[in-house]
Amino acid sequence: QNTTSANWSQDPGFTGPAVAAGQKVGTLSITATGPHNSVSIAGKGASVSGGVATVPFVDGQGQPVFRGRIQGANINDQANTGIDGLAGWRVASSQETLNVPVHR
Repeated sequence: QNTTSANWSQDPGFTGPAVAAGQKVGTLSITATGPHNSVSIAGKGASVSGGVATVPFVDGQGQPVFRGRIQGANINDQANTGIDGLAGWRVASSQETLNVPVHR
């Protein structure tokens, strides 16, 4: 049986409300048990444009403030991750725990 859980950790250098282009905002720590060769990451409002997947970070009223993106050699942007039809990323990894940095 495969199970997946995730935890978000805000980067200590990210204090907001302004976010510089390329600034690290945090790390998504994903634990995936059972056999697998990749992990898909998606989010409500995510999109793929020009080969770059982004997901909105929203304020308390649900309004987008900036868009986060994930970069790396083993990351593939996908218009449909298979998670509720949402756009996002597929990270090629068979590791049980995967730490993924998120930047603006």
